[in-house]
Formats: sequence, structure tokens, C-alpha cells
Amino acid sequence: PVNENTYTDSLVSVLNSKVSDSLKADANFLLVDFWRSKDTLKSKSYLQKGKLLSQKYPYLKASYFFYEGQYFQNWNKEKAAISYQKAQKELRKFNTKASLLLQATSWYNYGIVKKDKEGYPFVMDILTKYSIPLTEKAEDKEKLAHYYSQFGTILMYNAQFDKATTYNQKAIDLLKKDFPNSSTLVLAYIGASNNYIYADKKQEAKKMMDAAKAILAPFPESTNYAFYYLNECHYYLSISDFEEALKSAAKGIELS
Repeated sequence: PVNENTYTDSLVSVLNSKVSDSLKADANFLLVDFWRSKDTLKSKSYLQKGKLLSQKYPYLKASYFFYEGQYFQNWNKEKAAISYQKAQKELRKFNTKASLLLQATSWYNYGIVKKDKEGYPFVMDILTKYSIPLTEKAEDKEKLAHYYSQFGTILMYNAQFDKATTYNQKAIDLLKKDFPNSSTLVLAYIGASNNYIYADKKQEAKKMMDAAKAILAPFPESTNYAFYYLNECHYYLSISDFEEALKSAAKGIELS
């Protein structure tokens, strides 16, 4: 979420309270995901603790492979791919919404770690065959919007700007209604802004950029601000305001 401090504090409070091992395992796994890009040692520690606590719970044991993939994703794509494949296999044994969502994300992340070898069509195929249908079955509107946004980004990379706009707008419409202050909406606005920049629609790009900033403004240390500054830099480059572009780049580098 945008307010990261409150999120991590709530998860750590679960670990320090007298609750079941299943809740503690779940909290550890969520902290694996949170720290994977910031502190791999912390992420690994939470992964190991989560694994120990999940042994009595079949679903959590299956979930472990997903979070193992998350831990590996940024620095060992081959191991991440293997973990996501294990997660897909094990999670199929559970017909719950939570399992469907983890399966959807396991598929999508598998596509991302294989992207360099297989190309964007491979990722689009995974989105249409697995991630989006599984998320629709789980009836999770926020995650569904996220996949629409990701689909829009891939279309943008392939210079299909009008189609990308359609998917970006589908994502934004879903999120504005039910998740108006979510990081998912922030990233959807940023994705839409970038697409408009490439499509040479600068005014629309600025509107999307400003909408993202309005959500982020109360949380200056949010991880998502780095993505915002990258987008802001991109926007200023597109209008040849190089001085402002450099300022945005510097802020993004410092935060990253």
C-alpha cells in the first residue's frame, strides 16, 4: 500500500502477538514480498521463518513456493521461475479465492522472469490464458485492474498506443470506484501517463501524472514515488524541459 509504514507495523505486530502459527506464517510471507527489493537479508529471514511456521498448514506450505519465487525474482530469474512453477502445481490443489489469486500471480511473475528469453507475446499469452481468467474467477477487482494495466503497458511497448489506452482506462475506471487511494491506482495512472507520452498526447499524460502525485503526496517515502519520478522525468524530456527532467531524475535516484 501507499502508506508503507503502517502496513509493515501491522504485520510486525502480528508476529509479536499471541496468534496462531498460520497467521504468523502469512505475515512473514507478506514481509518477504515487501522487503525483496529493499533488503534481501530481511526478505530471506522472513521466508525461512514463514516456512517453519507453515508446516502444519497445507495451503501455506503450497504458498511458500510463491514467496520463494518473490524472494528470487530480482536477482535469480532461473530459480524464481522454478519456484513459480512449483507454486502453480501445489496451489491447484486448493479451490479458494486466495489460491486462485496466488496462482494468477505465480503465472504472471513466471511470464515476467521468462520475458527476456520468450518475449512480450509470451507474457500477453499468460495474461489472457491464466492470470486474467483466474483473477476473474476469484472476483478480485483490484488485481484484475492491475492485470489490465500490465496488459496496457505491454501493448505500449509494442507501439499499440490506442489499444493500450483502452486497457489502461479499464484499469483506472475499476480502481477509481473501489480503490481510490491504492498503490495499484498510482501505478495505473503512471502507466497511462507513459503511454500518452509515447502517443504524443502531452496534456493527457500530465493529467495522469498529476493524479498519481495527488495520491502519493502524503507519503513522500513511498516506494512508488521512485516510479513516479521516472515518469515525471520522462514527461519533462518529452517537452524538452531538460532542467526539470534532471531534477526528477535526481529525486528518483536518491529515493531508489
